[in-house]
Amino acid sequence: MQIGIDASRAVRGTRTGTEHYSANLLRELTHTPGAQAHRFSCYVNSEERDARALFDFDLPANFRLRSIPFPRLWTHVRLSAEM
Repeated sequence: MQIGIDASRAVRGTRTGTEHYSANLLRELTHTPGAQAHRFSCYVNSEERDARALFDFDLPANFRLRSIPFPRLWTHVRLSAEM
């Protein structure tokens, strides 16, 4: 199964509650039994050039970071086209 995740909050340099929640959710997904059978596309803002370095854990190979191509209304229009 292909799963799309808005990970833009998880890669923010300064984290508050929402950012910590997003990062912890992704961390736990990497350890979830059966997660290896799925492909995860984690979307981050295009200005985050080295987003992978902002995680304090390693993303497995089935977790792919993707740049959000059009930030305005991307979850309503572009995300469904990506999937």
